[in-house]
Amino acid sequence: MTEIRLVEITKRFTRHDDSIAVRDANLTVSTGEFFTLLGPSGCGKTTTLRMVAGFYYPTSGQLYFDEDEVTRRPPHRRGTGMVFQNYALFPHLSVAENVAYGLRVRKVDAADRRKRIEEALSQVHLSGYESRRIDQLSGGQQQRVALARALVIRPRVLLLDEPLSNLDAKLREETRREIRRIQVEAGTTALYVTHDQAEAMAVSDRIAVMEAGRVHQVGAPKEIYNEPRTAFVARFIGNSNVLTGDVIGGDSGRPRLALSAGDRTIEFETTLPEHVESQERIQLAIRPEHLTITTPGTPNALPASVTAVEFTGLTTTVTAQLGDTVITIALVDADGAPEVGETILVKPNLDRIRAVSA
Repeated sequence: MTEIRLVEITKRFTRHDDSIAVRDANLTVSTGEFFTLLGPSGCGKTTTLRMVAGFYYPTSGQLYFDEDEVTRRPPHRRGTGMVFQNYALFPHLSVAENVAYGLRVRKVDAADRRKRIEEALSQVHLSGYESRRIDQLSGGQQQRVALARALVIRPRVLLLDEPLSNLDAKLREETRREIRRIQVEAGTTALYVTHDQAEAMAVSDRIAVMEAGRVHQVGAPKEIYNEPRTAFVARFIGNSNVLTGDVIGGDSGRPRLALSAGDRTIEFETTLPEHVESQERIQLAIRPEHLTITTPGTPNALPASVTAVEFTGLTTTVTAQLGDTVITIALVDADGAPEVGETILVKPNLDRIRAVSA
């Protein structure tokens, strides 16, 4: 198992280009960890993965596998296995021949090659499929062939670039569990790229949330969900509501804040994390499930006007205008959902409000 370290990694694609694909990234992926780069399209996550693979070299910074610097080492000398978004399988070759490709390049003898192909296909539950053509397989089976091809070379690091994006929702859930199982069994360090929040939260030991080439936050899924550091992370992971609180007293570490809407104001105290600067107005994140719709006369409730109601199965999502901010509320009981145009009273769970930086 291998530790991956990125030290002040920056990537520009042209010398005079003002846009930076990845900016000053510092990341450590522990040995045997399943680590995910998560963010929207264009955030730099795939560029980061490709620098780890050796397909791109960074403009500046250093990249290490354990204590071995590999910053400008070519891909074939890094010991990485790659699973691509489109699988990149050879349609004219059989399943076994596709899996064997990396072993042939490495000149592994025929007997060892057969044994390792059998082991790899067994790992991905495709024993007996050796002679099948690629076009005879389902999307999920093709994805597992690509995974077997990456694992059969016994890589130091397994790299996965949005490998589930071509699968339907049900198959994505099943396959992500398989990928996690296989990674744990193989004991391989894995670096995974996705834009799907649920996918990242389900499989990862830790997640790095990226936006515009910058790493906003690194942490375990529960930590990132419950303690977002920035407004971007709060909105991207779980669609938090971000409100603005006015500082009306207290000290710099624990200010007293006011939230207002219409003719009502809520006052409360909160603790500022070290990364949030104390100032006159502070951004506050609260999850949709930590807002409730309440009745007149309830303290610490603010008026809002309902603009949309969507039934999504497990919950009903209510969208409402709260002062100058559009908020969402997650209701478990669909029968209690308000109507569009109705004025409601929204009560936040003050203990679940988190101060975030811009």
